[in-house]
Amino acid sequence: MKTTNKLPPRNTGTQLNYANQNLSIFQNQKPINLRRYTTGAEEMRRHQNSYGSQKRNESNEIQKQTKGKCQHNTADKQFTENGRQQHVSSLSDSQSQQPPLVMIKCQAKPQFENFKNHANAKNHNFITQQQRNEKPHSFKQIAQVNSKHLSNCNELIKFQVYYVGDLQNAILNQNAKNSEMFREHIVVSFTYIPLIQKSEIDIQQIEDKKLNIPLARNKKYNKTIIFDMDETLMHCNEDENDKCQFKIPIEFEDGERIVAGINIRNFAKEIIQKLSDVCEVMVFTASQDIYANQVINILDPHNNLGKRIFRDNCISLDDNHLIKHLGILNRDLRNVVIIDNSSCSFAHHLENGIPIISFYNDEKDNQLIKLYRYLCQYILPAEDVRPIILAHFKQDKLIQYETVEEAVKQLYF
Repeated sequence: MKTTNKLPPRNTGTQLNYANQNLSIFQNQKPINLRRYTTGAEEMRRHQNSYGSQKRNESNEIQKQTKGKCQHNTADKQFTENGRQQHVSSLSDSQSQQPPLVMIKCQAKPQFENFKNHANAKNHNFITQQQRNEKPHSFKQIAQVNSKHLSNCNELIKFQVYYVGDLQNAILNQNAKNSEMFREHIVVSFTYIPLIQKSEIDIQQIEDKKLNIPLARNKKYNKTIIFDMDETLMHCNEDENDKCQFKIPIEFEDGERIVAGINIRNFAKEIIQKLSDVCEVMVFTASQDIYANQVINILDPHNNLGKRIFRDNCISLDDNHLIKHLGILNRDLRNVVIIDNSSCSFAHHLENGIPIISFYNDEKDNQLIKLYRYLCQYILPAEDVRPIILAHFKQDKLIQYETVEEAVKQLYF
């Protein structure tokens, strides 16, 4: 099957050197017989799950050498090594014989990791020689220090804020719900937001893609809430055998037909309806409209959304990467909020961006409920949303620190 530009290439992991550590960067490579149309976010998560066990084992080895307190566990080491070998073997087998995919992915999330000039990463001030012996994914130092002070009232107040409280809990308690996803989310944001911010934007692109959207009238609040779609409000299954709530047929211009499995995030329909009653709500997705419209019809059956914005209005970086630049809107940015599971998508508007962890198929997910309460309490009544967002999530300050563990410790504890 010949690859076309209507669907993204499938992603495969490539090891690059990151401050003398092996960091997996997902690079776009053209498939031979496969196409799909959600992003590589789930594939990235699966890789990090396997990669995380390796990182934890390496961290234990370093602690043993420096402190001499860790006892060598041959059985655990052998179990980890066997698991690693099985993972490498399975990757080799999958490369030689890929199973056929019926569910395809229409690039909902741009692959920010695939920058042509990776050498530029060495110039960022958050990559230093100090990272040689650090394992930022573990956050052990933070957990050991701060777990003794949870009775402090100021610390407890922080736990009440959306995202930040769950992130703190994820750092302090590795067994907490969604702990790994919150840890991975902050690591990805720390690593790639500076890369996006330092990438040049063609101003002419913004001018060419500007939208003339009439202002919503007769709303209680003059706010515009923008939702990303894939992995924020829903997830498109990669495998036809995966459990799904809905199946939608897609027929492309060349006559190709596929069936996509869709899982809707808990409270996704309700948050669109409830917010639409009091303010303007939009969906901004990097997916193509031929797929996204059918999904949005499920999310918004009563057509409450003020606007649906698709891939054609995303801004292209490096001719290959898409971001959601709020400059295409004819809106006062004091009243605009964008919610996306990839903070890189709004890296040029961190003062307007609210993070959320990715959704795949968690039937007990409650992030949108927490988000709705946060929006009602802090965002909708605000005269200017930007200082509030910066004060709560502090993503603009991540670049000031040399390591992700230092950033998390200083900003969120």
